[in-house]
Amino acid sequence: MLVITNIMIFNIKKRGISMNQVLLAFLVTTAAGLFTGFGGLIALSKKSHNRNFLGLCLAFSAGVMIYVSMAEIYMEAMEDLYYYNDETYRLLSAVFFFLGIGITAAIDKFIPSPNRSSKAAKTNFKNYSEKEKSELNRIGIMTAISIAIHNLPEGLVTFLAFMIDPALGIVIAVAIAIHNFPEGIALAVPINVATGNRKKAVFLAFASGLTEPLGALIAWLIFFNNTEIDYRVTGISFAMIAGIMIYISLKQLLPTAHKFAEKQTSLLWALFLGMAIMSLSIVLLG
Repeated sequence: MLVITNIMIFNIKKRGISMNQVLLAFLVTTAAGLFTGFGGLIALSKKSHNRNFLGLCLAFSAGVMIYVSMAEIYMEAMEDLYYYNDETYRLLSAVFFFLGIGITAAIDKFIPSPNRSSKAAKTNFKNYSEKEKSELNRIGIMTAISIAIHNLPEGLVTFLAFMIDPALGIVIAVAIAIHNFPEGIALAVPINVATGNRKKAVFLAFASGLTEPLGALIAWLIFFNNTEIDYRVTGISFAMIAGIMIYISLKQLLPTAHKFAEKQTSLLWALFLGMAIMSLSIVLLG
């Protein structure tokens, strides 16, 4: 993907780009990012109070994050590190993947528990223990952080694609919007259940998505300042992001989903559905 990005930057420099096209590129990128927030609106549904529904949502989210981590993000890390050094790229990819897991495990111990005095939490979610709420709050916050980081390069690519070919940019933006919707569910539903604060859940979903226009801004600065992409930085970043998302999925999302879901078969199908939707979005991006 980043090799394509460099080609895009080169082609942009050869063309006369109007400010209107730049603004439209930012708008399209922002719209794609907002779909993370729209996914977060699922947290407003009364069904999100239901333990079984929550379990299925968490399993679905785990499928989304596992598939995108290994089928897209980690593969991009290997490609970038191969471009940098074709002899040690496998070792470097693995080292920084597991470093991402280790850092996330350390951060996991310091995520604060939800406010236990919250009236909303006590009123709306009596069928959840304080320990369960604490676990869900930690899952939601860590998911929000990982998604926010993950959305940066997506915003960069969408912006540059629109700059070189608006039709291509729109296709990529639509695919990324589909890609972002279930990620919003992954972070907003557990935060809503943990805190009883729907506004906070939706706000974090939208905030995570708005790192995509930030990625667009970075892309514009790269173009404007004639800066080359450092493949060491991007490869290391992608490898660590993949590790972060795998840790969240296997250590937190799936075990918690297992606690809440009534039927384990349904849990498994929700996991596969999340993978299938991510697979579709990656095909569209391709």
